[in-house]
Amino acid sequence: MVNVEYNSETRCGHIILRPHQAASWRDNRILLIMAGLMLTLIGTGFALMGAWLILPFAGLEVMALTGLLWYVFHARSRQEVVHFSEQEIIVEQGRHRPEQIWRCQRPWCRFNLRRSHPWYPRQLKLRCHQREIEIGSFLNDDERARLKQYLQDFLCRPLI
Repeated sequence: MVNVEYNSETRCGHIILRPHQAASWRDNRILLIMAGLMLTLIGTGFALMGAWLILPFAGLEVMALTGLLWYVFHARSRQEVVHFSEQEIIVEQGRHRPEQIWRCQRPWCRFNLRRSHPWYPRQLKLRCHQREIEIGSFLNDDERARLKQYLQDFLCRPLI
């Protein structure tokens, strides 16, 4: 998801990049409760028929599902913010707060959208003084192309 705010008078703004989150943590909890109840009913039925060894494995399945849903939800909570000022560009990457901050002087900043291999999605990289950083690695190709257009518009506007 790409959100853009830009003030053309001050030439300042920011772009917020977030991965698409199809389900909230509340939706994941509902799924876990439903799966847990279903596995408990099935496990209890097998236990009543004498196959009591099913119950621990049903519990392990619920624990594994919980762990995987938490991992995916946590991985999807990252975000990147690209700040534009008149003199510099700041890229902040992190989950709930900026964990990495990358600064570059605006006139020296360039970007490149390239495909490293036909099987892999394109990569959008900002480059400044022999350093480069990939932004929007979690975006799909359409969103990445739209982000490239926004960056091109913001970086190529003439100084007033």
